[in-house]
Amino acid sequence: MGWFSSSSSSSSSKKKKPQKSTSWNVFDPPTAYAPSRRPAPPPQPQHYPSPQYSSPPPLQHYSSSPPPLPPPRPYTATQPAVRDVYDDVSARLDDVMTRIDRETVSSTEANLLLCYGDDEPEPQAIAAAAERALVRIGGCGGGGQQQPSRSKASRFAKVELYANSKLPLDMPPLALYMPTWPLLCLAAQYSSQVYAPDTQGQDEETYTASDWRAGTKAMCIKSVPMDHAAAIVFAIRGTSSFMDWAVNLSTELSSPENFLDDAGNLCHAGFLSVARNMVRPVAARLRRLLQEAPGRAAYSLLITGHSAGGAVAALLYMHMLATAPGTESELNMLAGCFKRIHCVTFGAPPISLLPLQKPDRNPRRLRKCLFLAFVNEGDPVARADKTYVKSLLDLMTKPAPERQELPDRAGPGDSQRQQRWRSDGAPSLPRRRYEQVHWPVPYCRLSNAGRIVVLRAGDPMTATAAAAAGRERTVEERLAEGTRAVTCVEADLRGVIWGDPVAHMMALYAGRIETLAVAAVMGKS
Repeated sequence: MGWFSSSSSSSSSKKKKPQKSTSWNVFDPPTAYAPSRRPAPPPQPQHYPSPQYSSPPPLQHYSSSPPPLPPPRPYTATQPAVRDVYDDVSARLDDVMTRIDRETVSSTEANLLLCYGDDEPEPQAIAAAAERALVRIGGCGGGGQQQPSRSKASRFAKVELYANSKLPLDMPPLALYMPTWPLLCLAAQYSSQVYAPDTQGQDEETYTASDWRAGTKAMCIKSVPMDHAAAIVFAIRGTSSFMDWAVNLSTELSSPENFLDDAGNLCHAGFLSVARNMVRPVAARLRRLLQEAPGRAAYSLLITGHSAGGAVAALLYMHMLATAPGTESELNMLAGCFKRIHCVTFGAPPISLLPLQKPDRNPRRLRKCLFLAFVNEGDPVARADKTYVKSLLDLMTKPAPERQELPDRAGPGDSQRQQRWRSDGAPSLPRRRYEQVHWPVPYCRLSNAGRIVVLRAGDPMTATAAAAAGRERTVEERLAEGTRAVTCVEADLRGVIWGDPVAHMMALYAGRIETLAVAAVMGKS
């Protein structure tokens, strides 16, 4: 029994699982540095919710300036809304400038074309304006017809809100001899009448058709013998649209080889092509006038034109004065048959890389010859290069600039100064000063021809005040403000942005020339 009991006890002991001893290991006895039991980790701090105080939280220090606003989202031409506005402004500018060039719209109707809203239909009076003659609309604008009220200001008025929309005030005034003013009045008169039909049959018109291969449009020239003034007047007008010659067609440059003295002075390809085509008909007309009355050889030849016609007139004038080999032509050989040759343009666009001026040679013969380019301040055609027109359309598409008032320059002790009073007894308010915003004008390749004369209002700040009020001025209102004539160089026009289509109207040019001539005769200039 004892053997079985011992065997059974041994078998049961084999089946038992060995239990881990909590005692120390032989190979790792406990020491003072390594106790037998691992110490428990230190208690972690418990986060209790902060109590709700009934008292207000402690004061926090904020900066006095408001947080910066996020930058505005830039306007891009890919946005549908911006693209629609851009196309609308471009079409409206093209329509207005084309009608003004053709003298088929008055100043009041031009204002309506500029100012009617996007969601408003075009007035019926504007739709019928294209069929009106120059004689009927010559006195329009303020006599008998009231201009309809407008709820929206013109997009073109926002150009006046920029500081570089005006030339400096301290520009040298124009000084001319007294016999010069009758010639200027003749040039302004026939530059206006070239658009009107000839009812008496005394004028002769020469029409040059358009050439789609050269990218040129039609051109018309009118010649008038002025026996009482001892002059022959050639007035040139263009019949193409504004966008055609400014942006769309023939904006590349072409060499005036065998036409002008400087073959490297590249010119507007469209205007140069029209001028080349005008050489033969103009020469034939001059020969016929000289054959009718040989005494006209002592007359002066006056070449004039408005807008695109002025650009062609300047090129023809420089061609008649050219003496380089290869520039001989039927018209060039007739230059010696006249006492003097003058060129007067109104609102002509830039046409060449370098400004076209009278040649330096033979100053005795050319000293009394006029080469004047009259430009109304604000006329966009005077700087109508391709990049300039696109920049102007971008300006009209974007919102008007915000006027930020500048802080007062008065010092701490100036508040104790004596209060100033006006003549009516009311206290005079301090003058507010605003930050001047400039529009970035892109680089323009082409330059204007001739001696530039800028015609501006008697009070240059009137246009700025009218633009701030969202009001367009008619030709009659501009003439009532007075006229000042100043001279400038072509570089002075590089930084200005002009976008007033009414300033391009030939009626405004003619009225200002007449005002200056009367003032010169009466000794008021």
